[in-house]
Amino acid sequence: MIPVSVLLLFLAAQFFPKNRTNPAGEVGADLFAVAEVPVEIRQILERSCYDCHSNETRWPWYSNVAPAGQWLAHHVEEARHHLNFSNWEKIAEHRRAKLMKEMSEEVAAGHMPLHSYLWLHGGARLSEQERAFFVNWCDTRRAELEEELDEPR
Repeated sequence: MIPVSVLLLFLAAQFFPKNRTNPAGEVGADLFAVAEVPVEIRQILERSCYDCHSNETRWPWYSNVAPAGQWLAHHVEEARHHLNFSNWEKIAEHRRAKLMKEMSEEVAAGHMPLHSYLWLHGGARLSEQERAFFVNWCDTRRAELEEELDEPR
């Protein structure tokens, strides 16, 4: 009886899909249009960050199967809320500096990309060299942003 109930719940969950969209961003509003980003950093961001932290999510096949699809859509929604590279231009400069600091800390500590993401996306894993390069870029960019904020306008 329990296996049948579980199967029925699984089937019923398929009728309640979570919204899996990629909202259209404004032209020229993403990070690459606003800041000079080295090719190596761009590749890291696109490979390891953009699926969750941009409007360019590549939704895998399992995003169509509940409950994984609901969990994944919710996760992407939260990630975009915290940091969305597609809306970088809309973020105030002081917030950008703070986000650069957070990105540096999260990547340096090995918290990003998430381990749960890496289970199925092994190509997103960062080497120690990539991690160090990314952290250095974030720290340098943050310092530049903070310097710009201190300059009188």
